[in-house]
Amino acid sequence: MASGFSPTAPGGPPPISDRRIVLLGKAGAGKNRVVRVILRDTKLNEDSEECFLYEGEQAGRRICIVDTPGWDRVSIECTAMKIKNKITRSVTLCPPGPHALILVLPVNTGDGPSLNELKSAIQHMELLSERVWNHTMVLFLCDEDVEESTITDHIQKAEKLLEKCRGRHYVMRQSEPETQVHGLLKEIDSVVEENLGDFFLPQAEEETVLQQRRGSAQATRPSFNEDENQAVDIDDIKRKYRDDLLALAKYYLKPVGLLVLAVIGALIGSVAGSNYGVLGSSIGIIIGIVVTIPLALWLINAASLAQQSSTLVGERKSEHID
Repeated sequence: MASGFSPTAPGGPPPISDRRIVLLGKAGAGKNRVVRVILRDTKLNEDSEECFLYEGEQAGRRICIVDTPGWDRVSIECTAMKIKNKITRSVTLCPPGPHALILVLPVNTGDGPSLNELKSAIQHMELLSERVWNHTMVLFLCDEDVEESTITDHIQKAEKLLEKCRGRHYVMRQSEPETQVHGLLKEIDSVVEENLGDFFLPQAEEETVLQQRRGSAQATRPSFNEDENQAVDIDDIKRKYRDDLLALAKYYLKPVGLLVLAVIGALIGSVAGSNYGVLGSSIGIIIGIVVTIPLALWLINAASLAQQSSTLVGERKSEHID
């Protein structure tokens, strides 16, 4: 890693308008040229297999740019593991994280990027996780004398890739470098605004933040132990209702039984006494009621005693088993 241009004091708060940028792309994409245009300096390191950090000012703003080693243009399998590791670590070189990741696609007079080239770009970008697309924009870096139709063709061929970063892209031409830089920084500001000022967190730091948030949520989560202890058993509810119904039935069984048996006795007495006329029928009703009521009381008490005896026997059996 190398750095240059207006180094900042360690520990000092970064200006509000600072911008931290990481440039990515295939080998020979022209990332180094982008750094020269933005920071207006020609004494920069040439493309290499190392990451370089550059710092400078542009329109009164502090700009940090990380230039990364280029990847193989057609296959991620052909990119050395050392290069992949450096690409993954590049986002840690501008702490706490880059505001924007710029994928540089060169535009020349030849054909546009091939499907393999675009696939390779996507795979290398996602070495940083799929979250990378939330902070990514594509920079079409044009050679001299490139026609508009050629630029349009390159953009159309990169349509699938552009969908991943919500269509964010910028075309940088050779002419009017000041205007080009102003437009590029404006697009980077748009990326920051879309992310509500958030920057891209490296994967390890993202996992740490998520764990801290989970821990905080765990600490503030209300305890449900009391509710669990107070949870009502459905079987207990059913038993309670059954016992209540039995108690209610027992409460009304005696008077209802007496009434029914009294009516039956009265009917029997009435029928028996009807042979002696109205008076005999009336006397038969009275006798039927008087005889039936004691009999009904005796039957009800006998049933109650039998039930109590059965319950007592069951309890003794249960105690014996225990």
